[in-house]
Amino acid sequence: MTAPRSSERYMLRDEDGTFVHEATNPKACRMWGKGEVWRVRVTERANDAEAKYWAWWENQYENGPVKREEGFEFVWRSPGLVDICFAYGYKAEEERGRGHMLAVDVEPLELVLP
Repeated sequence: MTAPRSSERYMLRDEDGTFVHEATNPKACRMWGKGEVWRVRVTERANDAEAKYWAWWENQYENGPVKREEGFEFVWRSPGLVDICFAYGYKAEEERGRGHMLAVDVEPLELVLP
């Protein structure tokens, strides 16, 4: 069995404790609201039946001058919110081999901006 995919991001935590609005930079999270900004670990779930979060796993690839690194992005509370991040839907990007939508867990690691 392979280890679950995992990467670190920054996410804004709203008043009810839900993580929203992820980014690679903590200050970018702050633009989305006034909640706490946390460094988090986003990890692929083995079972999506009770998933609270969904995310896009970006495969590493090059497209001309664009170089994409492997890791999670577009972390949201439903698959539909991840899907609308793509002009033609996430399935079109999966068919191109650019990544996968996966159920994930979000683990808080460190409060960065209170």
